[in-house]
Amino acid sequence: MARWRLQKAFYTEASVGPTGCSGIGLEDILLRWTCAKPKTHVRLADNEQGPLDLGDLEGVQPQYLSNIVVNEWRVSDSDTELDYELLIMSPTDIERVDRRPEEEQFENKLHSRNIDLSAAMATSAAAVARHMGAYEKSAESVKQLQIVLGLGMGASMVSDVEGEKRENCCLRALPFVIQAIRGLPLVTFPLVYFAGGSEIWVAIGVFAFFLILSVLAVFAVMKTGSRNPSRVEIVARWFISNVPFIRYIRDMLYVVNQGPMPPPILRLSDGGHIENLAILPLLKKRLPKIVVVDGGHKTRDSEWGDSLLDALTLARRKLHCSFIGKDGRDVIEDIKEKFVYKPPGSQPRSYSFKVHYYDKEDLYTEGTKVGEGEILLLSPRHPDKGVQREEPVSWKEALRDIDIDLEAAKWGESPQQVADDVDSLTFCCCDCCHSTKCQKMSNVMCDAFPQHNTANQFFTPRMFEAYHREGYNACVEAKAAAFLGAVNGIEMTCAAEHHTGL
Repeated sequence: MARWRLQKAFYTEASVGPTGCSGIGLEDILLRWTCAKPKTHVRLADNEQGPLDLGDLEGVQPQYLSNIVVNEWRVSDSDTELDYELLIMSPTDIERVDRRPEEEQFENKLHSRNIDLSAAMATSAAAVARHMGAYEKSAESVKQLQIVLGLGMGASMVSDVEGEKRENCCLRALPFVIQAIRGLPLVTFPLVYFAGGSEIWVAIGVFAFFLILSVLAVFAVMKTGSRNPSRVEIVARWFISNVPFIRYIRDMLYVVNQGPMPPPILRLSDGGHIENLAILPLLKKRLPKIVVVDGGHKTRDSEWGDSLLDALTLARRKLHCSFIGKDGRDVIEDIKEKFVYKPPGSQPRSYSFKVHYYDKEDLYTEGTKVGEGEILLLSPRHPDKGVQREEPVSWKEALRDIDIDLEAAKWGESPQQVADDVDSLTFCCCDCCHSTKCQKMSNVMCDAFPQHNTANQFFTPRMFEAYHREGYNACVEAKAAAFLGAVNGIEMTCAAEHHTGL
């Protein structure tokens, strides 16, 4: 559903058809179909046919990054390492955020051309999934039920798509043969019994059935992450990729792939299951200028800055970065004083600080500084809480330098907003739902501007207009254009996340 909505909204009819369903097929429901039916995608730039894949964006600036959590994969056997990590998908590369330059992971196995763009976008926003990364414990009570019923968003993807495509027809048909053999004892032996055979045939059938299940279960729990896998491990990886029952057993037993080799099946979920700002891939690139927007849901003003501090903690541990305020103060205290703990009417929409990049061989070696940069955080504020600006000006006057006059009917009279403009944005389904009479009920169900719950998927034109105007105000207040223009030839990167509005 999420992929269909993205394609219907942003793709041309020539590329996805009048219904928006082109490119969404059985391979998105039945994992085996991905191998049995190799992709025959035609680049949109060539003849306007076929949905985009991630590789079609190669060379497009700013670069698109899809931040996804890959679950059930631990590279080392360290007790401190978690069972999940951030997976960065770009038009040119697919890698874990903790991958070192000399390490191979998906080379000759999985390319950007194998990833539909709508699939990358939808997976990076799969906030409710069977595998939840940092929020795994929040779903523990219902995870077994999700596995049994097959519920939950997220995605499963074969990690060696290129290898699967090279399989011959006989090998592609083998999984169906295995599935038939698995159920055959429960059918044939009872038939023999009802045809007049001895009861021993029923016992033989049951015994054969459980013997086959036991053999498949052995494959399910085998180690599959070795850098140089043995023949037995290669066979086990093939069985895991191609036999659904084995994948089901691995899910039930919480089997984790341990080793540098990617798991046969990638269990993917929302990038926000590690950190919500999608800033780690940008820090990994060691960019001199980074602009990040925090549109995540907050229940109270004191939570502003929490997502940023969580991301900086991860960047220190995974990427060996160091952060300080612009005046040299520790960034934790600096952000609290200058950005978080401000009274209503004086709450800034931006905060900037410095990052120092270090290179380290491992945790036990001394780091070497290899560069530095500056980060600008943008956040929406309610008109009564944000820094008060000058008298409102029209869009024509605000954008006079670029000679654009936005239609007032679609974008409001001016960039500036007042409380009455946004307090009526209750509920989310249609414009008729917006009314100040429903504020209390709306606050309980989906909160209020600029903190509408990110689970809301029904933004009305008025809501989109309000967040657009607030985003413009934040950029002007932060002088974002001047911030980015301070470096010539700057590499700009868009990180995909599921933030609200801006």
